[in-house]
Amino acid sequence: MTVERAPMFAGTVAPGFEAVGEAFATGSLGTGGGAFCAYVDGVKVVDVWRGSARQGVPWAEDTITTLMSTTKALAALCAQVLHSRGLLDVDAPVAQYWPEFAQAGKEKALVRHVLSHSVGLPGLPRAGTLLDWEGRGWDAYDEIAARLASLEPRWEPGTRCGYHAITYGWLVGELVRRVTGRSIGTFLREEIAEPLRADVWIGASAAELKRSADLGAESVETTFGPLAELNEIMMGAARKEGTAFAEASIYMQGKALAEVALDFLGTPRGRTPEIAGANGLGSARGLARVFAMLSMGGHLDGVRILSPESVARFSDLSISGPSAVWLDEESRAQAATVAEKNGVPAPEPMFEHWALGYQKNVVDRPYLYTFGPRGEAFGHSGLGGQLGFADPVSRVGVGFLRNCAGGSWEFSDRVVAALYECLP
Repeated sequence: MTVERAPMFAGTVAPGFEAVGEAFATGSLGTGGGAFCAYVDGVKVVDVWRGSARQGVPWAEDTITTLMSTTKALAALCAQVLHSRGLLDVDAPVAQYWPEFAQAGKEKALVRHVLSHSVGLPGLPRAGTLLDWEGRGWDAYDEIAARLASLEPRWEPGTRCGYHAITYGWLVGELVRRVTGRSIGTFLREEIAEPLRADVWIGASAAELKRSADLGAESVETTFGPLAELNEIMMGAARKEGTAFAEASIYMQGKALAEVALDFLGTPRGRTPEIAGANGLGSARGLARVFAMLSMGGHLDGVRILSPESVARFSDLSISGPSAVWLDEESRAQAATVAEKNGVPAPEPMFEHWALGYQKNVVDRPYLYTFGPRGEAFGHSGLGGQLGFADPVSRVGVGFLRNCAGGSWEFSDRVVAALYECLP
C-alpha cells in the first residue's frame, strides 16, 4: 500500500521504504523546504517534499529550485549523449571541435581534460569587464568562449585537477554548441529532459521562474567549517585578483560568487542565462529520473538515452588528487596560524575525485557528502546540500534539493543511509 501522506511531508513512499519517509520528515531543512526522490531498479520508491518554497507558499509537487553545482552533472550528460552517439571523442583534442582552442599551450588539451576539471582553466580573468552581478554579460556566449579559448592554462592539461566552478559549464557548453549547433540548454531539453520526462533545465523560461523556490540561508558555511576567522580568510583569498582562487570564484565588482550566490542564482537575472556550471533548475524527481537512467545503464521506462558503454566510460575514475585551485601562499599561512590558535587541523586543498564530468563517490575517507556506501556510485553535489547520484551496482538513482543553502549534506546523508537500509 502506498503512503499518500505522512506526518510532516507530502508525496508517496512505496512499501518497505517507510524508513526513508521517516528520515525525511525529521531533521532540519533550514528556513525553507526541500524534496527527495529515489528510484530502485528503475522504479520510483520515494517521492516526498515538505517545507516552504517561499514565504507563505508551501513546497508543492511541481516546485523546482536552483541545482547549484549539481547542474554540472547535466552539462556532463549532454557531452555524454554526444559521446554515446559517436559525435564526441573524449580522447580527441578539444581543438578538433573548437579550433580556436588550440592556442596558448592548449593545443594538446583533450576533451576528457575539460570533462574532468583538469584542463587548467578554472577561472575567467578580468571577468568584470564582461559580466556583472546584475545579470549583464552572462548570455554573451560567443565572447565568453573567445576569452576561454585565448587563455593560457594554469597547469599542463591533464596533469592536475582543480574545480572549474563556473568555467566548466561554459567549456562543456561550447563543445556541445560546436558539435550540434544548439545551446546546451536547448540540447538538454530536446535530447534528454523531454524524452526522459525529467523536470530539469539550464536557462529558465517564465514558466519555470514562476514555480521556482526562493533561495535563502541561515548561515553559509565554507569548506573551512564554522570558524569565522577561517571563513573570512577564505573570502579574503577569493578577493585577491589574479590568483587562481579569485578567478575561479568569479571575483568582480568587489564581490566573489560565494558572497552573492544566493541572491544572484535565486533571481531571474541569474536563472535566465545558461550558466551550465551552476544555475540549472529542476525538481528532485527530475534529478532522480536522470540518475535512475544512469543507474540502469542508460535507459529508463523504455527510453534509451545512452549506450551502456558510454555509462561505463563516463563513470570510471579519470583523475583524483588535491585541488590545484587553492589559496595563495599568504592566505595559507594565515589560515594555518588561525587553525593552530583554535586547536583545529590546518586547512588543506580539497580532495577531488573525478570521473568524466561526475564526482566519484568517496568512501575511504571522511568527506563532505556521500553517494551511498558503494565506491562505484557517481553524481554531483551542489552548494547548500543539493545532491544527485547513480549507483549502478544497487541500481539506485537519487535526487535531493532544498532552498535553504546554509549548512551541509548531513540531512541528505541521513536520508540516503535510510534508503540503503531498506534495500534487500
